[in-house]
Amino acid sequence: MTNPTPTRRLVVLVSGTGSNLRALLEAQREPGYGATVVAVISDRAGVGALDIADQAGVPWSVVALADHPDRDAWDRELAAQIAAHEPDMVICAGFM
Repeated sequence: MTNPTPTRRLVVLVSGTGSNLRALLEAQREPGYGATVVAVISDRAGVGALDIADQAGVPWSVVALADHPDRDAWDRELAAQIAAHEPDMVICAGFM
C-alpha cells in the first residue's frame, strides 16, 4: 500500500469577489486534490472573498496598504501574516 499524497497548505491572497477562492475551496473537496486552503488574506476589507472564507470556516485577515506607513512596512506585515500559517504555497487569486 502506498502512502497518500500529503495535503499541501495553501494561503490564498484575494482582493475581490472570490470566484477564484470559491473554485479552490470546491476543488479541495475532491479526493486526491492534495491541497487545503488554510488561510485567506486580503488587501481590502469588506470584499466578497472574505465572506466566502468565513462561510467555509477558513481563517482570514486584512492587510491593507493604507494601514502601513510605506510599502516596505506593508510587505513585511503581509509576509508575517502569510508565514504565520506555514503554507506550502501562496496563491494570488485576483490579489491587488
